[in-house]
Amino acid sequence: MVTAALCTSYDYGFDIIKSMNSKRQADGTIVTTGMPLRSDGSVPIRLEIRDLQQDTNQWSLYILALDMMQFTDQSDPTSWFSITSIHGVPFQPWGGVLPTPGNENSGYCHHQDILFPTWHRAYVSLYEVRTRNIRGEFETAAANCRAPYFDWAAIPADGLNILPPSVGRSPQVNVSGPMGVQSIANPLYNYEFKPANSSVFFDIAPWSGWNSTRRAPIDTDPQAPSNDSAVNQNLLSHRVEMQQRLYNLFSNYNNYTVFSNEGWAADTSQYDSLESIHDNVHAMLGGPDGHMTIVPFSAFDPLFFLHHCMVDRVLALWQVMHPTSWIASEAARFSSYTTSVGQVLDGSSTLEPFYSSSNGTFWNSDMLRDPAQLGYTYPEMAGIDLSNLTSVIEGQAGVAVAINRLYGGSSTNSISFATKRSLSQHPRNATSTNSPLNDLSPRLESASKVDNIISERGLYREWIANIRVERQALDGPFSVQLSFGNDLSPVGTMSVFASPPEVASLMQMAPGTHYISSTIPLTNALVLELEGGNIQSLEPAGTSTFLSQNLSVSVTRADGMLINPETVPGLSIKVISAVVQATSSEERLPLWEEPDYEMDVL
Repeated sequence: MVTAALCTSYDYGFDIIKSMNSKRQADGTIVTTGMPLRSDGSVPIRLEIRDLQQDTNQWSLYILALDMMQFTDQSDPTSWFSITSIHGVPFQPWGGVLPTPGNENSGYCHHQDILFPTWHRAYVSLYEVRTRNIRGEFETAAANCRAPYFDWAAIPADGLNILPPSVGRSPQVNVSGPMGVQSIANPLYNYEFKPANSSVFFDIAPWSGWNSTRRAPIDTDPQAPSNDSAVNQNLLSHRVEMQQRLYNLFSNYNNYTVFSNEGWAADTSQYDSLESIHDNVHAMLGGPDGHMTIVPFSAFDPLFFLHHCMVDRVLALWQVMHPTSWIASEAARFSSYTTSVGQVLDGSSTLEPFYSSSNGTFWNSDMLRDPAQLGYTYPEMAGIDLSNLTSVIEGQAGVAVAINRLYGGSSTNSISFATKRSLSQHPRNATSTNSPLNDLSPRLESASKVDNIISERGLYREWIANIRVERQALDGPFSVQLSFGNDLSPVGTMSVFASPPEVASLMQMAPGTHYISSTIPLTNALVLELEGGNIQSLEPAGTSTFLSQNLSVSVTRADGMLINPETVPGLSIKVISAVVQATSSEERLPLWEEPDYEMDVL
């Protein structure tokens, strides 16, 4: 538990926060300007948090920027509290942008619609710009520093700590600033409300009783500490599953509408989305009762922006691999602070409350199609101009290599690479011999039943469970887990990113649009069963019999109570299978055929 004595800010010798805020107030409208390009016109790179940490100066500036945001008075519109409040509670105007009538009890955030990725792209940029403004007061050498992302799917260097120790290990951190090295409250560990106000959380326990953000707390007591080791274990146990889902998303989802959000209403076999994967990670980072698990409370946790930088990176990489697909018109299913149910959304829809200029113009998705407009790119995309189709096509091979090396190791496709390249060659993907996780590729190189998995022509089968359920089916967060056998060996989990009933009852939604969808990949788990002799191949004849006899479904509420799956409103589960053409080159992704097998589970 963090005590008040430990919650100290960096001492600059004068009130730098007050000085900066006075300058900001003179500037008027808060504009999400994006970050400036380098003097030569090149685009600076957002780094993974562990890579940013290797640059001592940039890391210190980043930590000091967060420190100043968190110790700025909560009433200030550029404080940590105010900026994170844009996403959800306490449902108040920001930047003078008022709610549209009837939407006063929503956050500005977009979920379950086509603007989910781009609204959050603008949101992360506002956060990034705020850190630049702070740094600029005392360090002009920070021109290349960008907000980092947290890669929750790649294998960490030690194979054991997916959650970076800088985030979850200590409530204090030593940081070097203009007044030397000081020990301060770690701004990545948690955010302490100053002051705590139970009404922000609608007096809903346990959140109303905590004076700082929590991750996977051991219980709901007001003094219960975060349990970041449990968060790390959540990430470890789901890493293979998350890799498979990302890999499938990059290789098999070529329609932006389906890719972008989990609220689609199309007749398609593709149930996964960027938003659904994002939901699972929120649940893993928050645990049963942590702030990250609750939609309108989540942005207060410092992990929120690290996570959403990663979500934006996935969007950007997907854009390279599918450059011609973009936003098509669609009606809003849920309200936001400034969007009404049924309102038609498209690429020109404004992304309030993010001003693009001081004349009152807001950003829209079409303006943000290329993240370079906001002054950043990602390591795998350096030199790629997303606004130039020729540049994108020329850069696809390099991005495919990165996707294969970072996220392809848990796919059957990985055994087809002629070079059998070890994923450990990537600096962040060196698997420790002590790691409890093994990638599919190294394991199958010596397996005797490879021919029963991938044919001489490079064809193999993917098996996926498609899940659909009502988001608020159980009046709060819950999970749907699939397992094999009586011992309930876990195969994968769908985590439902829901709100407490007191908040959900205030939501405006269109009739019949309260469903969300997700997937649980089954292929990797079935390969293990094949190796164990429980099935003879991945073809439908034997696999369907195995699944019908051994696939188990369990549903668990946030409080740990098991729920009969058949009683969960709207819950349906179908298993599908499709033939996939593997690629022997890391410069390409596998090609999927249309599913040719379907089996009802629930």
